[in-house]
Amino acid sequence: MLEEHSPGSAIPLLKQAIAMDSQNVEANYQLGRSLRQAGRLTEAQVYFEKAIVIDPTLKLHTTLLLRCCGRRTREIRGLVP
Repeated sequence: MLEEHSPGSAIPLLKQAIAMDSQNVEANYQLGRSLRQAGRLTEAQVYFEKAIVIDPTLKLHTTLLLRCCGRRTREIRGLVP
């Protein structure tokens, strides 16, 4: 993916994909990763949370990434039904 070379380069493309389909779990997840790599942790957290809500099976991996953004486990548990 583009963010491996330059985290910021993938961000506009991923936002565009989400604008076309807000339920695109992969785009939300990858945008969270790109934003985290760019040091934009607060924004990254928003997209990781959206990815968890769309697809709760992402919970384990995304929980680890949210912890990198400073979220506590009990806060993360509240995101998944």
